[in-house]
Amino acid sequence: MLGGASITEAKQLAEKGVPIIAVTLGTDKALIKLLEQKPVPNITDVKQNEGFAVFYRELDYSATAYFYLDSPSHDLPEFPKKEARVAGLPAKYE
Repeated sequence: MLGGASITEAKQLAEKGVPIIAVTLGTDKALIKLLEQKPVPNITDVKQNEGFAVFYRELDYSATAYFYLDSPSHDLPEFPKKEARVAGLPAKYE
């Protein structure tokens, strides 16, 4: 998926370990096509700091599986209380 940010912000993301691959850098004077360069430079190695970066980024993916019971009874364990489910998560999830 493509993302975008200022060049400075994109460099900060990469320095924090976020996996991004810079595609283009845009300034008021030029469009720099990084993805067409061989080898493709790392965003942190680019000297340009002013402008906008477009980059490939990874997203967190999750999946949910649903199942339906054929009767109102089941042998499933009791669902844990909220406190147990959110234990150890950051405060915004409580």
